[in-house]
Amino acid sequence: MYIPLIPLKNYKKIYTMFIKERYTMDFQRAQQIFNSTKSITVFHKGESIWIERLDPNTQTAYVRTLSGEKTIPVSELQEVH
Repeated sequence: MYIPLIPLKNYKKIYTMFIKERYTMDFQRAQQIFNSTKSITVFHKGESIWIERLDPNTQTAYVRTLSGEKTIPVSELQEVH
């Protein structure tokens, strides 16, 4: 399968072209991803993220991105299949 290279500056605009299925995440799924030994692709507003920790009280995730670290609602995360 051939996947064309995408310039990084255009990545956020067109990444959805290659995503077949996306959904809004719930806290339980975020915990499964966080505890998984597999690498699972997760996005927040078009940016790839890495979950550092989860807060069940506020239903938020502390995440790391290429642009820094931030706390966001788990419901804003999208898993890519």
